[in-house]
Amino acid sequence: MYLKEFIKNMSANDTKLKKVNLNHSDWEKVETISKALLPAKLCTKKLQYEQLTLTDFYGAWITCKLQTEALSTLISKKLLQHIVDREKYIMANKVLLAAIFLDPRYKITLNEDKCNTAIDHLIKVWIHLKNVELKNSIQETTPNIEDRQESSNSSTDSTDELENFLKNKDKKNDSVSIDFDVSNSQTSTIATRIETLLKSYHIDQKRLNNKVNILQFWKTMEASNPELSQLAKVVFSAPATQVSVERLFSGLKFILSPYRKSETNNCLLKLLVLLAEVLFDDIDILFGIIFTLVDDDVEHGD
Repeated sequence: MYLKEFIKNMSANDTKLKKVNLNHSDWEKVETISKALLPAKLCTKKLQYEQLTLTDFYGAWITCKLQTEALSTLISKKLLQHIVDREKYIMANKVLLAAIFLDPRYKITLNEDKCNTAIDHLIKVWIHLKNVELKNSIQETTPNIEDRQESSNSSTDSTDELENFLKNKDKKNDSVSIDFDVSNSQTSTIATRIETLLKSYHIDQKRLNNKVNILQFWKTMEASNPELSQLAKVVFSAPATQVSVERLFSGLKFILSPYRKSETNNCLLKLLVLLAEVLFDDIDILFGIIFTLVDDDVEHGD
């Protein structure tokens, strides 16, 4: 529509363009379609932002739906119906429900059933995080016997078939994750504690203005509510779109150059972490990429 007058002037002075020139009725149809698609266009632009949280996506979606509904044209009504149909699938996502629940800006849009679903999911994620912390603490405190015996193993004959057999067995055992899960009684205590905090938050937390930065909000809550603040970091660091992930991995072409083909996977991972610190203001956003599959891990018991 920005080029409407320009096209009219060009077609008036060019006999070839006159054949394809749009009449007044055609221009009205183009304008109607353009207006109907404008909210979706603006929403798509917002989805390209860096550090887009799940609830930022949700806010952009609601805005798009409201603006499309306000047009009240035939095309916008059909488009609105598709948005409503798609929203049913989106709102069935437990990860999104958990993020909306922990966002005081939009929590009011959830009914009680969806709030309960979000709470149940957040409890599972919290227990999973506690299991991960326990595994890490055990691995850090477990002495590395292999390092302490390095000098003695170096003198072992490399052609020793028995030693080679045992080493292969040892590697296979290392590749299998050992379950250092929290006991049932501890799990019950942890679940009860976090459930109480979530329900208290659900009752006491007032709605925030939609312009508030939700990441900054939970950062200010670290001292007064450390458990929910830690949980919110994981929930809100999950990428809402593929944009952040694609930008991160596109940086690999500058790292894995033809002159660095011999880099090990471990070295590449460390360099990728350093790249992420440059791309993202908050390193917690990087952890979101790592925790993207937390939901699958919790559901499948991995």
